[in-house]
Amino acid sequence: MSSQPPAQVGPYQVVRILGQGGMGVVYEVRHPEKPQRRLALKLLLTDNPPQELLARFKREAEVLGMIKHPNVIGVVDFDQAPDGKPYLVCDFVPGKTLRELCRDDPMEPKQAARIIRDLSDALGELHKRQILHRDIKPEN
Repeated sequence: MSSQPPAQVGPYQVVRILGQGGMGVVYEVRHPEKPQRRLALKLLLTDNPPQELLARFKREAEVLGMIKHPNVIGVVDFDQAPDGKPYLVCDFVPGKTLRELCRDDPMEPKQAARIIRDLSDALGELHKRQILHRDIKPEN
């Protein structure tokens, strides 16, 4: 991960890095007009990304913006940073990732069943709309 995140992406003030993958980085951010609201900003890091990637990223933002489900994050913004890199902004979900939960202590069966049910409900909502989640993993 980059050691020094930018101070700002578009109008959003960067608080900290939440994670980084092969194509992008996710920051916790705040909007200057609503500084008490915690948000997550996913920024594509590739210079001159292929049109197919841009279209898929924009579609992700549009689709998530339409879905209203308690187990699916809501997208609140989609735009491009001044350097042309696209980003989407979504609700920040505090807490541990599934990988962190599994690493800490053995999980109680009821807790595991609840997580599986919630995940299945969310994926079912996406599948109803013919959307395939392409990056299911414990970190997500």
